[in-house]
Amino acid sequence: MSTQSSLKDDGLSFRFLLIVLASMAIGWLLLLPKIYLQSSIYYKSRDIAQLQREYDTLTEENRVLQREVEQMHFKNSVLDSMFDMEDE
Repeated sequence: MSTQSSLKDDGLSFRFLLIVLASMAIGWLLLLPKIYLQSSIYYKSRDIAQLQREYDTLTEENRVLQREVEQMHFKNSVLDSMFDMEDE
């Protein structure tokens, strides 16, 4: 028996190995952009969620401050009217 016949008996040839490696390379080339895009979208959505939480917090803080300003304005207008009454 020659070496060529023993290689063919195993069922593995150099051509088969190249086909398998090329298939794996094509698979990786198709999967890597998908993985990159998924991770990119994930991190962007985390950033957006954090910014949304900060926006909600600042909006609520703004409402509280506006109420305080209105209360101070009302208090000052009442006190001013009381002082105006005392002056008369």
